Amino acid sequence: MALEARPSWWMARLAVVRCGRFVGIPIGKLIQHAEFAVRARPHIPATHLQYALVLEEAGRIEPAIAAYEEALRSHTRLVVARFRLGVLQARAGRTGAARSNLEEVLAVRPDYMVARMHLTKVYEQLNLLRDAERSLKELVAMSRYPARALARLIRFYERHNMTARSRDAKKRYEKRFGQ
Repeated sequence: MALEARPSWWMARLAVVRCGRFVGIPIGKLIQHAEFAVRARPHIPATHLQYALVLEEAGRIEPAIAAYEEALRSHTRLVVARFRLGVLQARAGRTGAARSNLEEVLAVRPDYMVARMHLTKVYEQLNLLRDAERSLKELVAMSRYPARALARLIRFYERHNMTARSRDAKKRYEKRFGQ
């Protein structure tokens, strides 16, 4: 005899999605559980967020973007959803929208280093080199790994033929980190 799936089980199924992503439950099953949770509680942003995360993991970018957007409709400051949305928009070539979302993430969480790196890449794609440089300099100032961050700034200068700035940054690197 099959068990009937009750709408009240949405929370348990959402928990399966959250945990299942890390313990090897097949992605198709996770998507089914997430879809159930979304149908049972469409007004709860966490259902859309988890659905988006598994869709993204499955490589279904457009539906994942739509699910992140849905999560943000009812909870505009859901940082993880806004960050992932920006990343996927950049991957899909929507750099203007990606820029907007990633800048919004950093307005709320200026210490979100991964978001800052993605935003820097978006700035470069949009040929906003001053913004990209500023972002990288902020990364150098805030990073727990300043040597890595400064090396990224040096590579940025080299990619964009900013020879004098590259030379100065290399001198700072050698003085500070001894190489």
